[in-house]
Amino acid sequence: MFELKLPDKFMNLKCLYMMMLILFPKIAKKQRESKGFCGELEIYFPEIRICCYEIFKENNIKKRSSFFSNPLIKHLWSIFITTKPRTCVTHLRRIRSYPYEGEARF
Repeated sequence: MFELKLPDKFMNLKCLYMMMLILFPKIAKKQRESKGFCGELEIYFPEIRICCYEIFKENNIKKRSSFFSNPLIKHLWSIFITTKPRTCVTHLRRIRSYPYEGEARF
């Protein structure tokens, strides 16, 4: 978080857990008793579950809207777009080239 130079409003536990969940989704296994589950995450999990966990499992318009409307995600997305624009362009080209609905999804 310090390396990304996040604003002070994102320097809290909730944003830390959001980033952890995006980077390491295995910490939110359904079995809360398992060793892999991060107990500290339990506090914020109901609030951040859709935005940071379920978006990568089942993607739909409502979940994408929730994901991209989150202030932390907006900020991280702007950092990603400015630091890695070629990655975004390459991904969109790959999506567009899919024979099944590629152009529509693009």
